[in-house]
Amino acid sequence: MTVSGQQVWTVSSTLNVTACPFMVVQKSQPCVSVGWITGAGRVTSGGEPVVLRTSGSLCRSAEQIPQGKASVLDCQTRVKGM
Repeated sequence: MTVSGQQVWTVSSTLNVTACPFMVVQKSQPCVSVGWITGAGRVTSGGEPVVLRTSGSLCRSAEQIPQGKASVLDCQTRVKGM
């Protein structure tokens, strides 16, 4: 989904992860995807809450083992509704 040509992440968005060095008991278990648990309370896109810098997330390995949370490093900081 895009708004003004820019990608919008919603709580239903799943993102791919690359170059994650996570290890579990000497076994490589890199994060390969991020799913969102919480989103905006008042801002939606296509009826779905959008992802905020403070949104809860969960990274998972290829085996779907939870790896921890992701960090949103850069995002749009303001929105104006119509």
